[in-house]
Amino acid sequence: MIERIYVIPHGDEIIDMPDKESAEMNKKIREVSKNDKSDVKLIISPHGLRLENGTVIPMDSYYYGYYKTKTRTFRSKFRNDLELASLIYKNTSYITSPGYYITSSGEHSIFPLDFGSIIPLSFFKKGDIISIGQPRINCRQKLIEFGNDLYKTLELYNKKVSVIISADQSHTHSNGIYGYSDLSNVYDNKIISWIKNNDDSIKDLDDNIIERAKPDSYWNMLILYGMIKNRYRLIFKYYYVMDYFSMLLAVADKAYIYE
Repeated sequence: MIERIYVIPHGDEIIDMPDKESAEMNKKIREVSKNDKSDVKLIISPHGLRLENGTVIPMDSYYYGYYKTKTRTFRSKFRNDLELASLIYKNTSYITSPGYYITSSGEHSIFPLDFGSIIPLSFFKKGDIISIGQPRINCRQKLIEFGNDLYKTLELYNKKVSVIISADQSHTHSNGIYGYSDLSNVYDNKIISWIKNNDDSIKDLDDNIIERAKPDSYWNMLILYGMIKNRYRLIFKYYYVMDYFSMLLAVADKAYIYE
């Protein structure tokens, strides 16, 4: 069953904390994650394995990741919950196939973990995980259906599962590596409004806004919408802009399930 659902950013700054806002985001993430009682974390990252017309769920025995920020070095190894991975493959509409990175079992059966997974997971107690790469397709309805299928599968599972949507927001707030767009604030404000109002507006966002704001997260947010629609109320926790990109924290748990 689902324990909690989180939207957590993955910028290095929430680890290195170069300013007050980064430190505040770090504090807020720790506050919402410290009492998490899940047995398994399912994380969907925009920086993981991605296919053109689907996504693969890793079936290796373990995940391993190495990532270095300015202040910390992460060497992360997690066991894959293969029982749940198999159920997700069988029961969701958008998993193209199960995948193996090197070998199907044993100590050397390890799938690489990306920084978009490593950073959010560093705020939680160690435990089994599943990491799914973000599908980045143009069919919004398929992503919503994928989220709905995930919800149904996780809710019937015999362990407590927390879902982490790894997501940074607009990447064009200043003239950084993706350039500047005045639509960066428009995009972020629409995402924040959707979270605060718990409405259906996210599925109708204009393509031009998405293209010019250049989020890495919109596709993940549609999956999230499919999971929580008419079930959970997301609670907005914190948001700030770090140079050219923005980071947002939100959480939902059983206290906010719709009656």
